[in-house]
Amino acid sequence: MTKYQEVVEGIEARRKNTYNCIPTHFERLSPYFPGIERKTYYLATASSGVGKSKFSREAAIYGPLKFLEEHPECDFTYHPFYISLEETEEQFVLNGILSRLALEDGIELDMMTLKGVGVNRHKLTDYVMERIRAHQAYFEDLMKKVTFVDTVRNPTGIYYLMREYAWKVGKFYKKGVHVTDPKGSWDTYIPDNPKEIVMVIVDHLSLLATEKKEDRMMSLTETMDYFSNHYAIHMRNKLHMSVWVVQQQSADKERVEHTFKGVKIEEKLEPSLDGLGDSKKTQRDVDYAFGLFAPNRYDIPTHRGYSVTLLQDRYRSLSILKSREAPPGARIGLYFRGDLNTFEELPPAKEMNDLMSGEPDPDKYRPYLPKKGLGKTTFSP
Repeated sequence: MTKYQEVVEGIEARRKNTYNCIPTHFERLSPYFPGIERKTYYLATASSGVGKSKFSREAAIYGPLKFLEEHPECDFTYHPFYISLEETEEQFVLNGILSRLALEDGIELDMMTLKGVGVNRHKLTDYVMERIRAHQAYFEDLMKKVTFVDTVRNPTGIYYLMREYAWKVGKFYKKGVHVTDPKGSWDTYIPDNPKEIVMVIVDHLSLLATEKKEDRMMSLTETMDYFSNHYAIHMRNKLHMSVWVVQQQSADKERVEHTFKGVKIEEKLEPSLDGLGDSKKTQRDVDYAFGLFAPNRYDIPTHRGYSVTLLQDRYRSLSILKSREAPPGARIGLYFRGDLNTFEELPPAKEMNDLMSGEPDPDKYRPYLPKKGLGKTTFSP
């Protein structure tokens, strides 16, 4: 079979399949970003503290796993490897508990309260503890599906970890001959289950441990570039894996003067490929790049039709900065609860405004407006 025939057969097979990826739950973004695909390289970027890690966990861990749970007819399996260079496994679980309590039980806590410290620890009532324990099975199942890694920090170590997993779930060949020695050379890899999507999430690139190249230590920029254009590309193209990296925007982006109102100033502040911190070259390798923006921190009252004055820090703008499959530039508004680690797609801005005046409609914004206090003060079954 020629490569052309192989490509055409692939198109025909995908045409007949109901699911060719794990769909995103951000519906208005789906024409530009259909969902999580095999052999795809993703990047999420934002300034410090905007929520890029939380968005990445939502888009690359919780969202896909939830979809597969709710749609058993989708025949993909999903195995995310979360390479955490910042938080511990305990913090990962605690953040998950916050989200689960809010989404499933309507119980809103902050992290200090959940950890039993601070003035609001009285909110950890017997009922709340009962609900936390009720989610034990969910989290035990989650941690079976997600491989949490906080012991490997350098690019080569991450690659070796993923290559070792590939040996367990696939076969390697050299010129058509099956290779049985893990240390042997190979040119082709065939996974046992072509419907398994293995996702390697690295959070975040600037915290990678540097390593030696020849007789010297690489700089952080060189390390990030090496991971991206050598290992991430290799995992995508050769090991059939997907990769999701988190990368901060340069601190220079936040030092832009923003005392004057105007779109030009906002555009300078919004995340961009040119604004990637520590390395600009990672953008060349990825298939998708997402940017997350929080205009409230710059006292911008209105952003792309949304009232930031009303939504405050619960508004985020999500944009596609790069796409190999569709024109970039698509963006949606998100309702962000940083304390609960949740993102929700907002209606289009024009639907949240009064039809006559064009001004924000308080009734339409009310469900998203911050409430006083740190959450509910009384819990009952």
